[in-house]
Amino acid sequence: MDFLASLISDIVANVIFWVGLGFLTWLSIKTTQSRFQKFFGLDTNRTLVVYLSNLWRLGEARPPGCVISGFEFRATESISSLFGIIPFRFPNLVRGLVDAFWTRNRPRITVSISPLAVDDLEFTSMIEFTNMIVVGGTPKNSVRRYYFRTNALYLAIEGEERALDHTPDVFEKVLLPSVRVMKGQRKGEIIGKGYNLAIVEKIRDEEHGTVVFMCVGYRGDSSWAATEYLVRNWSRLHRITGNKVFALCLGFPKSEVHMDSYMEPIILASFPL
Repeated sequence: MDFLASLISDIVANVIFWVGLGFLTWLSIKTTQSRFQKFFGLDTNRTLVVYLSNLWRLGEARPPGCVISGFEFRATESISSLFGIIPFRFPNLVRGLVDAFWTRNRPRITVSISPLAVDDLEFTSMIEFTNMIVVGGTPKNSVRRYYFRTNALYLAIEGEERALDHTPDVFEKVLLPSVRVMKGQRKGEIIGKGYNLAIVEKIRDEEHGTVVFMCVGYRGDSSWAATEYLVRNWSRLHRITGNKVFALCLGFPKSEVHMDSYMEPIILASFPL
């Protein structure tokens, strides 16, 4: 009789433990998912487009096409890991529960290569009411050129303004290794000489009611690293800024050799707006 009572007691204790663990896990997932969705604008709009640069060389005899950077392709892998099967860091014990949760609530994420010209952007179907992550600077990313022209950006790589009226050749060096503050009290300030620079900026497109993230670097590797920074640090950024817009100037080690692995940058300047 004592054995049976002990067995029943153990079973009840285990049931209570696993039910309690399941509830706490569900609550943690629900809270984290809510923060995640609000941070990326997915609470009101379940779509997000990743816009990559188009490296197609002008003047080609063939009809205009698309060429993407290998580093920006790596950036799409980073973003896929964030919005894919399990974008949150939980132990393996609960991965299946997280996967099942996302299956019912997964946002629609697509990757697109920006057209060569701003005038070719299809606002009625492509950008309107769509959250975005824009990878790369104005020389080869027409979506960033659009937001540069509308004075939406707080930070820019020096030289980006040279690409507003024409699309430079892929071999034309128009960017300079420094970052310029574009508006606010510190407008005109130059930041970060001596680093492989990158910008991570969150803006709100009030006209279309969407959230836009800019991940742009002085070089292709720093554009990828900026995206990787966003992927790895979104939760910390949310704790600091909430759902407000912000702009960060990141400094990665300067080298003639492109980065082949990610390392955390120095934050040279931050602008919570």
